[in-house]
Amino acid sequence: TAMSGQVGAQLARYASGVATLNEANRVVAGMKTELKQLQPVLAANKRETEALMRQAEEEKQRAEEQQAAAAAEAATVEVQAGEIRKITAEAQEDLDGAMPAFNSAVAALNALSKSDLNEIKSYTKPPALVRTVMECVCVFLELKTDWETAKRLLGDSKLMDALITYDKDHIPPKVAEAAAKYADDADFQPEAVEKVSVAAKSLCLWCLAMVKYDACAKF
Repeated sequence: TAMSGQVGAQLARYASGVATLNEANRVVAGMKTELKQLQPVLAANKRETEALMRQAEEEKQRAEEQQAAAAAEAATVEVQAGEIRKITAEAQEDLDGAMPAFNSAVAALNALSKSDLNEIKSYTKPPALVRTVMECVCVFLELKTDWETAKRLLGDSKLMDALITYDKDHIPPKVAEAAAKYADDADFQPEAVEKVSVAAKSLCLWCLAMVKYDACAKF
């Protein structure tokens, strides 16, 4: 009977072990089923994660490209700003250089008397340089460039005031362009004009000063 008791105990242990094993197999089987059911979810999460990582990488790359482009643009702007500062400084220097010529021309105009103007006006057939100077003056005042108009202008008591107070900062482009053609003539020089008329020399100085000032003020 002792033997039968031992066998019974062993059988009981075996039965308990088998039950435990069966339970473990059941749990494992359940877990496998759950895992199988979770596979699509896990796969979707993986795809979503990979997509987010790709998007993050693309956004990082775009940000780096934009940063590089901004840095390049900033460098270009700085170079352009430097060039503008240089051009502005040079233009101001040229403009400052034009002022002495303008002041000299104004002084020469102030020195002219009515008899000086009458001297020019008295010409029936003026010397070529005198005629050219008066044509240029007429261009600035937007008048006809013939000698009759020039003679009437020379008789105008307000002529000197009109030239001295001329709005040199707002010379119409067409006027400036036409006047510059006279100034570009190699013979349109105060020294050459002075040989035929001292009074016309002063007017020549004024025309040249206006052309030079306008050219400098444009920049």
